[in-house]
Formats: sequence, C-alpha cells, structure tokens
Amino acid sequence: MSELTSKYIRLKICQLVFTLLLSSLTGTASAQIESLREFVRTSKGILKIEEDSKTIGDLPAEFKSLTLNKKLIFRYVNNAGEFVSIEKYFPLKRPNLIIFFIGSEAVSCIGQFFIVDVSNKKPLITERFGNCSNNPQIDYRNQTLTLTFPQGATNDY
Repeated sequence: MSELTSKYIRLKICQLVFTLLLSSLTGTASAQIESLREFVRTSKGILKIEEDSKTIGDLPAEFKSLTLNKKLIFRYVNNAGEFVSIEKYFPLKRPNLIIFFIGSEAVSCIGQFFIVDVSNKKPLITERFGNCSNNPQIDYRNQTLTLTFPQGATNDY
C-alpha cells in the first residue's frame, strides 16, 4: 500500500470519527438510538413496533402494530399525538418481558405502559396501566418484574 493510500484511509477514518462525534453532539445520534427502540430481539424472535394503515368502512385509520417475527400479535388505534416505544426488556440477553411506553403530547397524561410476555407459546399482552407518569422505578430480580410509580393521580383508560 502506498503512503498516499495509507494517508487517505487515515483521513477517512478521522472524518468518520468526527462525523460520529458531531452527530452525537447535535442529537442526530440520539434520533438514531431512538429508532432502535422500535424493535427488540427476544427469546422468540424479533418483536417490532410498526406503522399500519387500514380502512374502516370508508374512513382511513392509523394503527400501531406489534409483530413477532413479522406475524401480527397486536394492533391498536394510533390516537393523535401518541407514540409508542420500547422502554426496557428483561432479562437483557434473550428477553421474555418487554415494557412498552405509550407517550402522549397531552399535558394531563404524559403516558402509560403495557408489557408483552413472549415466554409462552402465544405472547401475552397486558392492558395499559400507570398513573400518567413517564418515570416509574423498574426492577427485575429473581425473574420478577416490578414497576413502582411516583405518587400522582391515576387515570382510567
């Protein structure tokens, strides 16, 4: 390899490092990391959040779908101003329990949660729960998952 080629390669590496550093400072890396929270590799395969549009009667409707290995396991209406992301999953290697956060732009209720359990043959999904806080304490010990919410008013959905 010529000296000129070697310098060019080092320059490209420096350029890549600089771009990654700059993107992390400007928030681009944060957006990339956020997009990674739309799927998780579980013990049963890939669990993914997907945008989904259907027509009900003559009206278009926006849905969010959860798929496991590209098979639909759950679909719900995507309300205006709502978003869904994977909050955490346990155990960290080959997870069975996945905690989802349903966030809202509404001031009255920042968000709620639901859990998907893929440990059985058929995935189990909880109802929405929480007290509109987006910051519960989450503990996973001895195969037991506990979410503790700060004091606040509950909201029934």
